[in-house]
Amino acid sequence: MLNQIYNVLVSERICSSQVEFSRVWLGSSSRYYSNVRATGRQPSIQVLTSLALRLERLAATLAERNPRSATANRLRRCADTVWGNIDQRSLCRTPRRRTVRSASVLAQIAALAIKRAGCASGALRVRRQCQRHIGAE
Repeated sequence: MLNQIYNVLVSERICSSQVEFSRVWLGSSSRYYSNVRATGRQPSIQVLTSLALRLERLAATLAERNPRSATANRLRRCADTVWGNIDQRSLCRTPRRRTVRSASVLAQIAALAIKRAGCASGALRVRRQCQRHIGAE
């Protein structure tokens, strides 16, 4: 996706180099775009958001000057592509459900560990402390 947008900007003579694209359009370091291409990683959501906003801003400026501007339309389509990518990635990134153990289960685990070490009274003490610290059910 970034390659396509970079190519559009170059073909429209809006951007002249990967360094300029990285700094001005992506709002990142001068080698960000080349690094993303070389490693095959996806650009960050922050970078994509910056790119989409800049594309929309330029498209709006060009459309004010010439409502039938083909360049403005191409830039709007590019911005829509970026927003679509952001939406798709945000839907895919749902947090994993953490396994939460109750206080009694944690206390039993601690008690078993101490019993294995050979100290029954220590197991009861650890179990009570664990229940107080975590909060008994």
